[in-house]
Amino acid sequence: MMQHAFNVQGSAALGVLAFLGTAAVLAACAVSWVVLRATRRRPAARRVARSAGIVVAGYAAALALFSLTSRSVDLPVGDEKYFCGIDCHLAYSVAGAETLPPTGPASSEAARSDGTVRVVVRVRVRFDPSTISAHRGDSLLTPNPRHVALLGSDGREYPPSEAGLRDLTIAPGPQPSLDRQLRPGESYVAPIVFDLPPGVSGGRVLVTEGDPVTRVLIGHENSPWHGKAGFLLPAATLGARR
Repeated sequence: MMQHAFNVQGSAALGVLAFLGTAAVLAACAVSWVVLRATRRRPAARRVARSAGIVVAGYAAALALFSLTSRSVDLPVGDEKYFCGIDCHLAYSVAGAETLPPTGPASSEAARSDGTVRVVVRVRVRFDPSTISAHRGDSLLTPNPRHVALLGSDGREYPPSEAGLRDLTIAPGPQPSLDRQLRPGESYVAPIVFDLPPGVSGGRVLVTEGDPVTRVLIGHENSPWHGKAGFLLPAATLGARR
């Protein structure tokens, strides 16, 4: 049975509202502090500064609480990870993967001869029509930037290989990317290519938000110490050439 994971604990809208509300309160405190200091009302200015400190401490505590009570999740091939928007969700899954030697013209001669392993992961992106709000309609959605990495058996994260993707697109033509627009109900499969050094295998792929502000959103998997939902690769792609 297909399982689902999410990139946010609880409501994405509430997380964004908490961040914006906290930022608004701190901005008001900053303005008040400047005015009070300028008018030489220093005791009042100190109270405002203490209040701002309490707000920051409370937000940081909530951020840490959600992170420390989270856990990482491994999704097998076919299971979906939802990226929560304000009025819609995108579902990501691994449709398949294969291991190849780097053979295309964009690869360096060293990579083609030293045992480098090329892993091609095919990621399906689906705009779930059951998650859109009543007022959204059928308009196109441009996905937010995504950060993609393959976790190697050596504990390192490997980024996508631009040379590998160029090699892949030479024969079959242009391939869809993770920033392709789509409408509710539509889906596509985008290839992601990784080049691993000799002796390193990879069995888990992370697809996460690329927007830096997500690092300070309460309950978001990008926040400090928060568990992440990653995709397991088929067993056939786990072995590395020696």
